[in-house]
Amino acid sequence: MSYSSSSDRRPQVSDYVKIGNIVDSEIIDISNNIITLQDGRKLLYNTEMNSWMLTVKSSEVTFYEYNVGDISVYPMINILVNAEHKDFQALCSTNRAMRNICSGKGSAELIKKYGSNLTEEMYHNRVKKWIHPDIIEFRDTKKSWKEFYEQYIKSKNILNEREHLNDADLMEDIMVNGNIIELILFTLESNYIFDYDELEATILNNHVKMMKYILKRQPNIIIPQELINDSTMYGNLSMAKFFASMTPPRLPSQDAVNMAKQNRHTQILEFLATLNPSLLPTN
Repeated sequence: MSYSSSSDRRPQVSDYVKIGNIVDSEIIDISNNIITLQDGRKLLYNTEMNSWMLTVKSSEVTFYEYNVGDISVYPMINILVNAEHKDFQALCSTNRAMRNICSGKGSAELIKKYGSNLTEEMYHNRVKKWIHPDIIEFRDTKKSWKEFYEQYIKSKNILNEREHLNDADLMEDIMVNGNIIELILFTLESNYIFDYDELEATILNNHVKMMKYILKRQPNIIIPQELINDSTMYGNLSMAKFFASMTPPRLPSQDAVNMAKQNRHTQILEFLATLNPSLLPTN
């Protein structure tokens, strides 16, 4: 076994593992050339002695890091899953193995050995550990877990950049952009109370997921009939379908149906005709 330090000291119990610039796990046992590590959450995992090289030595503690050619990916995935957001990106740049796991661009050998879902499983577990259940519930299911996590970080950074805005202006921006992640993050942090303005913006912009979240967060909020009518008059089919699916159904007035015909919202009219009883224009 070769070391990058001039010392030939082998790993010992109470030494710490160093990945990049982050100290993560303590060696708690060495037996038959197998190192047992314990991370900050008291989880245990093992790796072979020859998977480590001595890289840094101080007067207080000796650090080790992965020898990329030998190490199993599972300890790395454990560290990637459990790293805080501020450390995660740095870890992904630590070495080629970390980059491959984070990017999903693993070699054919890596995929053959560990499967093609390695990256997705890592991001899925990371999402479950670090992201609020409400945000996960309302995520875009067409996106991969990796794409969803990256979208979450981007949304979080955008909110941080706009923290100088007052709550009303920030909420207006969120409603116009239709970013459900930003909406949930903001309301979780601020305990924001939705009112007519948010309902109107959500309906006029046809943001159905936002409406569902508003109703989940404030189940007793009252949606005025005029806003139900607006969803039909302006041809917002998804929103009109959502209101019709509520218990009891929230349906547009006859005047709104007639206005939908006048505005040539054919899809809305076709949908309303399928209801029982059907809603048909009278003009």
